[in-house]
Amino acid sequence: MPFAGSDQRGSFAGVPLHWHGTLILIPLYLSLQFQRFGFVTASLLVLVVTSAIVASILLHEAAHVWAARRFGIGAQAILLHGFGGFALLDHAGFRTR
Repeated sequence: MPFAGSDQRGSFAGVPLHWHGTLILIPLYLSLQFQRFGFVTASLLVLVVTSAIVASILLHEAAHVWAARRFGIGAQAILLHGFGGFALLDHAGFRTR
């Protein structure tokens, strides 16, 4: 399932993983924040903090997929973008009593 502005790069937990172009906003913002530390230190900080942010978003969305699977709901894709991410699930699975 294609998302506009995104590119599928692998899978996570058996679900296709899409990376949106706005992910570049995270290291760009951080580079502006860390520029006062000098080039080498700032570059290392940007690399480490960007990796931590993207990993935390990925784990968060993977938890949505895991929880959905526990309730019998499948997942179609995970999309990571510069403002967070989302897991595209098959259906909401709401039941009325």
